[in-house]
Amino acid sequence: MASFGVQNDAYKEFKKQCWCEPEPQEVPTRCAEDGGDCLCNGLVFFAQKNIAGTTKLADFYGALGNYWAVQDANKTKNVTCGPELFEDTDVLPGEDKQCFCDENKLVMGEDGVQYVK
Repeated sequence: MASFGVQNDAYKEFKKQCWCEPEPQEVPTRCAEDGGDCLCNGLVFFAQKNIAGTTKLADFYGALGNYWAVQDANKTKNVTCGPELFEDTDVLPGEDKQCFCDENKLVMGEDGVQYVK
């Protein structure tokens, strides 16, 4: 039991078991609504807020099913979620939008960001 960090097993009479879980998939997280402060030290994605035709909040992959923009906010820590951050690009004029933070830049690299621009 010491290999699992247990020095004094208070339940020695009970059988133990181990299991493995799949490694969690890192998905960019919602950091702000349009006009709000996004705390991010990575890539910021600007996309639709709601699933088309509903008031249900779109998750990251659902939001990227429509027009979107991306910007590297590296070392800025705090940016305003809005067209100004994305070179004045309003991806969906007249619609509510939100920002997502990809802190570890797993979705795309710098070449991908430049290509999208």
